[in-house]
Amino acid sequence: MTILIPAYQPDMHLSELIRTLQKESNFRIIVIDDGSTEASKIVFEALPANVIILHHKANLGKGRALKTGMAYVKEQFPEETGIVFADADGQHEVRDILRICSEQIKHPDTLVLGARTFYGHIPWKSRAGNQITRGVFFLFSGKYLLDTQTGLRAFSTKLIPFLLSLEGNRYEYEMNMLLGCIEKGVALTEVPIRTIYEDKRNSTSHFRPIIDSARIYFSLLKFAGASFISFCIDYMCFMLIGVLIEIWFPGTVRYSVIISNILARCISAAVNYTLNKKFVYRSTDKIIASAPRYALLALGILVVNTALLQLLYGILKVPKAISKLLVELTLFVASILLQKIFVFKNSHIAASESMKK
Repeated sequence: MTILIPAYQPDMHLSELIRTLQKESNFRIIVIDDGSTEASKIVFEALPANVIILHHKANLGKGRALKTGMAYVKEQFPEETGIVFADADGQHEVRDILRICSEQIKHPDTLVLGARTFYGHIPWKSRAGNQITRGVFFLFSGKYLLDTQTGLRAFSTKLIPFLLSLEGNRYEYEMNMLLGCIEKGVALTEVPIRTIYEDKRNSTSHFRPIIDSARIYFSLLKFAGASFISFCIDYMCFMLIGVLIEIWFPGTVRYSVIISNILARCISAAVNYTLNKKFVYRSTDKIIASAPRYALLALGILVVNTALLQLLYGILKVPKAISKLLVELTLFVASILLQKIFVFKNSHIAASESMKK
């Protein structure tokens, strides 16, 4: 077993972690210095002589550091069977790292995740961020995980070529790793671990809340692309058909919202079904199996959609364009989740273009 530890500007937590690991195990340890400054040089020099240290001349990101470590293991230690990712900031107890290692050895075809429990004195930003991210992750992948951002992970070296092909060089890489494994059919197993934060501000972490969160959510939200395209088509058709009805059939203006909504939904539904089946969920179901389920779901959403639209526009007198926008945004999340669960049952979420092999 090899333990990979990406490190950027580490402190003495790194030395303590490695010395304890070496007392408790005989695992190979590789540290990837991700472009740390001279201020951290003393930390790397203090590491035991048998620790392998790889260096990046500049800070390239956690994802790139992990890839550097995996590539090195693949080239230098082809006989190795398992790899563990661990963080350098003292957030993982040695006993939890060893438990993850043992679990991977027992289940070599599984990606083992150390799931932080988030109980006790946890920084509110970390607690809220994890809850939001796991909810969005479930929405787009159909897989519920307690901790989507854990840095403690173990897997077979057989996955290295696949993992090296995934996109992302910074924190978003860990999210792409989860999405990629789901697409590939790799089982995910979570093992509860203790959650450790140095202080309420989590000052030992180099995670940038705005920039890195944006990268992570972009990895997830790109899977909503088909729904967004369909929404645009639906909205434009709705407005255009409404105008044409009012011009060509002035006597039916009071029903134009309902008629244009139904026609626009039929057009956009056909586009949405095709995009989702082929590119998003990549369902293996035959059209004869999934199309009726989609049609039933689309009909149900259309009924709710039309009723809400009539409530806002017909009764509450909200402008037509705003009413349509509010209704679509309300039903957007429900539609994606129901399609994953109800329509495209035999599916895998596409992780990136590089994985379409």
